[in-house]
Amino acid sequence: MFSVKGPRFITHMKKLRDADTLLANFFASGVLALGAKLGPVLWQLPPTMRYDAAVLAEFFAALPRDTETAAALAAKHDERLDGRAWTSTDARRPVRYALEVRHPSFQVDAFPSCSPARHRLRGRRLRRHLAVLRADHGERPGVPAAARRRRAVHQRVHRRGAAAVGGQDPRLAPGHEVYVYFDNDVKVRAPADAMALADLLGVGRQRSGTG
Repeated sequence: MFSVKGPRFITHMKKLRDADTLLANFFASGVLALGAKLGPVLWQLPPTMRYDAAVLAEFFAALPRDTETAAALAAKHDERLDGRAWTSTDARRPVRYALEVRHPSFQVDAFPSCSPARHRLRGRRLRRHLAVLRADHGERPGVPAAARRRRAVHQRVHRRGAAAVGGQDPRLAPGHEVYVYFDNDVKVRAPADAMALADLLGVGRQRSGTG
């Protein structure tokens, strides 16, 4: 499964504003060719972007909720995709999104159910399609013993996973999926970090991933 990162031009340059044509171009660029292998689409906001309920609500409203709607949106691409656009899907599947927020202003009670009622995106309907990511930069200096480190990783993944899917219980309910993204950094450590986390959690390496 592949988690596709949304274009930096939308997140960092336009800051989610006036993105209709850009979204059409993004979904026409080959995203739908992944078929059943399409995982969550990640939107990583710049660290300078502040919380703005109206901007987020408009952007959320423009995001297609399934692959058929995404294909219809892709068909509205502009001339830059002429002759190389992918605007079809082999089946109707839900499209899920992950939003990484990095500015402290997002730490408000109104987020993530921040959209005005007119968009009808509050509560479960929004959270069914959108998970919220917060960066975790690992342990502070002074690495604990392996067993303690493993417990800490378990607690972090379970707690943050439950919050991301909108759960009230700090434990993950059966059937929930957790996606972990690794910063590839200048030394290209994402694959090694993914395998290390898989080992800590006691899961097969074939089930880990990088992003």
